[in-house]
Parts: sequence; C-alpha cells; structure tokens
Amino acid sequence: MARLPRLVLPNQPLHIMHRGNNRQDIFENEEDMARILNDIG
Repeated sequence: MARLPRLVLPNQPLHIMHRGNNRQDIFENEEDMARILNDIG
C-alpha cells in the first residue's frame, strides 16, 4: 500500500528529522549544518 500524502497546514510547524544511514554523520562540517538551519529557519 502506498504511503498517504503528508498533511501540511499553512502557518503550522512541521517536525523535520535528519538521520544518517548506520548512524553516519549527516553534516561534513559546520558550514553544512549552518546551511540546513538557514534553509529551514
């Protein structure tokens, strides 16, 4: 069965989770992390 579409409501926060495969780091450096924080902030 296909996954149902996510419910996105205007002006409501979303829970965003980033996780690496096999507990690997998802950011190579502080600049990468700052870019993601800027993009979602």
